[in-house]
Amino acid sequence: MLGIQTSVTCPWCGTYYAIHPTTTNCKNCGGILPKGNSKELGEKPSLPPRQLPKKFKQKVMLWKNTKAFIGFIFIIVGIPTILAFGFGLIFCILGYFLFKSGRAEGKEKIMALENGIATEGEILDVSFDTSESINGRNPYQIRYIFADKNGQQQMDTVKSWDDNNAFREKGDKIWVVYVPENPQQSSPWPPMV
Repeated sequence: MLGIQTSVTCPWCGTYYAIHPTTTNCKNCGGILPKGNSKELGEKPSLPPRQLPKKFKQKVMLWKNTKAFIGFIFIIVGIPTILAFGFGLIFCILGYFLFKSGRAEGKEKIMALENGIATEGEILDVSFDTSESINGRNPYQIRYIFADKNGQQQMDTVKSWDDNNAFREKGDKIWVVYVPENPQQSSPWPPMV
C-alpha cells in the first residue's frame, strides 16, 4: 500500500513513477505532475493558452476515447465487408456516428485544458464506476464542484484508473479549468488518468 501512496502516474504521457520525483514536471513529456497525496492545492495552472503534450491529445482524441476508438474499428471492419457481404454499410454508418461523438467529447476536454480559466474546486466524492470494467477493475469516478466566473456552482465528474485516487477524500481541494462560455466543459488540472 505504501507504494501506491508514494507513486505517481503522469497524466499526460502515462509514465509511472514508483516514488514521486522531486521535480514538478514529467521527465519524459515535460507535463506537470499531480501533487501527490498531500492535502495542499498545488501550483495554479498557467494562463491560457496552454501547450499540451502531443501524445496526450492523441490519447484523448482516439486511443483512450472509447467511443471514437470503437467507431474507428467499426469503420475499418465495415469498409471491406460492404463489398463482401453488403451489410458493412451499417458498420460504417454506426462507426461514423460513434467516432464523431467521441471526437466531440475529446475536443471539449482539450478545449478546457488548453483554453480554460483556472479556479479552485473541491472533491464531492470518490467512488467506483461499476458500469465499466477492465480485467476485473473498475475506474474511480470523482465528482467535483467549482464556482464559475459568475459565482454559479458547477458540478462535473471525471473517470480515472489511477489507484492513488483511493486516497482522495471529500473536501480535498483541486484546480479546475473550464471554458467560460460553457462551464460544463471542465477538467481537473492536471488531468486525472
